[in-house]
Amino acid sequence: MLATTQTFCSKVKKEEEPVWLTLLGSSGIGKTHAANEVWKWLKGREGFNRPSHDHYPVKLYWPKFIEQLRDQESAARRILVDAMSWKFLYIDDIFAERDSTGFSVDMFAKLIGARHNRFTIITSNKHLKEIEEIDVRMSDRILRGGLVSDCNLDSWQTVKGDYEKTA
Repeated sequence: MLATTQTFCSKVKKEEEPVWLTLLGSSGIGKTHAANEVWKWLKGREGFNRPSHDHYPVKLYWPKFIEQLRDQESAARRILVDAMSWKFLYIDDIFAERDSTGFSVDMFAKLIGARHNRFTIITSNKHLKEIEEIDVRMSDRILRGGLVSDCNLDSWQTVKGDYEKTA
């Protein structure tokens, strides 16, 4: 996960062709923490903290954003359309919501389908194989997006608990 994150930051810094940074794996392994650090670094770059035509300096927490879209909040709809073209976007916790209707998958497909050649950070508690089972198009797009770290690690709380038992 560290090497993948460093590669993403290097590409941003060198203004290379944009890629996606996708961090996948079990809950509690540091995906969101790593993504937040990258986002904080991006926000520290000159001119980043003010909204502009190429980004919006907040992350989209996907479960809440989907809820807002489902409630047809106009601000959320506008963000969805605008986010398709932002230079930078951070989407946290895709597919964490319970959605039997397919609405979340459709909205995610719509958004990432328009994000080719744009820096994008994505986190999910799902592994790539699980995303493929939800929708094969999504796993394919994630792979085409560039940098994917699919981590098979124990959660920090589990490791911490094992450490405390043996200490």
